[in-house]
Amino acid sequence: MMQSGLDALYQRNDPVEAAARFRQVLEKNSSHYGATLQLAKALDQAGKSDEALTWWNKMLEMADSAGDAVTARLARARLGSGPSN
Repeated sequence: MMQSGLDALYQRNDPVEAAARFRQVLEKNSSHYGATLQLAKALDQAGKSDEALTWWNKMLEMADSAGDAVTARLARARLGSGPSN
């Protein structure tokens, strides 16, 4: 499902389909790091910015917990709460 979502988002430029696939991954594993990040991105691309914010907030928490400074900066930049680089 993860690969299907990535293909939809990055190969077919179909963020709605991608979001559906990432949600399926998260239904099976609610803490899936990659699916959380990609769902946030897909929702933004689909024009669902308000819903995406929920996932960006979750991603920020996950990235901070994992010590992933790059993804944390990306999430902070999207949330408007810090530098993007």
